Amino acid sequence: MASNVVQENNEENDISSHKNPEKVSQLKFEVDALTQENSELFLLLQNERRKTKLLQSELELDSQQENSWEKSTNEDTAITAGNGETSETFLQNVVLMLKEKLESKESECEELEDKLSVMNQELASQGEELARATLQSEYQIKHLHQLLAQERDLNSLLSDESDQTVRELQTIIHEKDDLNTELKVIKDETSERMQNIEEECHFYQTKLRDTEKQLSSIVSEHEHKVVIETDSVSCQVSESELHGFQEREHALHESDEFYAVFMALWGSGDIVMNGLGVNRYKMDIFKLIRNGFRKLRENALV
Repeated sequence: MASNVVQENNEENDISSHKNPEKVSQLKFEVDALTQENSELFLLLQNERRKTKLLQSELELDSQQENSWEKSTNEDTAITAGNGETSETFLQNVVLMLKEKLESKESECEELEDKLSVMNQELASQGEELARATLQSEYQIKHLHQLLAQERDLNSLLSDESDQTVRELQTIIHEKDDLNTELKVIKDETSERMQNIEEECHFYQTKLRDTEKQLSSIVSEHEHKVVIETDSVSCQVSESELHGFQEREHALHESDEFYAVFMALWGSGDIVMNGLGVNRYKMDIFKLIRNGFRKLRENALV
């Protein structure tokens, strides 16, 4: 029975030894130790049983020898009476001693059997605990395999998403680089154009200042002539005629759009493009000057 239990436990240990945690390994170690101790006790019990049988055989042999010795010495009883009593007493003592040893050995055998029974019970309990631990370990290992599978799936998904994100970021970076390059080109072109426009503006500002100076000089000269001519004309006409002439001239000036613009530009002294192109602005200035001279001539001829 003990050997069967040990064999079953060993088989269970062999089945689950490759996948048990530390607790199962510790239980296996304890079961192996108990199995070894059980085997030693079993061998010791067998040895004691063999010794008991040998003692029983010796007792039987001594009893037979005693009987034969008694038969052989019946004829000489009177002569060896004292010696026979001594031998019988010795043999009885030997028999008693052997019986005591036999009883002691039987008691030891019973104790060993009790120990062996207790060991078998402990082995059975350890085997059940080992089986439960094995089942629990198998469940934990199965759950761990499931978690590992989920982790592999998540890692695969994260890897795919990260690759997609990296590709999108690379595309965005390339597009950004292209836009930066294009923006730099546009910025350089715009800067160059602005520089050219600033140079043209500076050129036209200079020309306009020169033109304003020339126009101011011409206008001053013609105003002086007009004043002289007006004074000379006023001397020849009456005050009512002169007043009417001044009113007509003032009305003519107010109705002349180019004259009004010219006077506004002349009064401001700054270049105001008013949304016009440079060439258009130059032409308007030219027309103002031309019309100014025309008006002066017309007024001078009146």
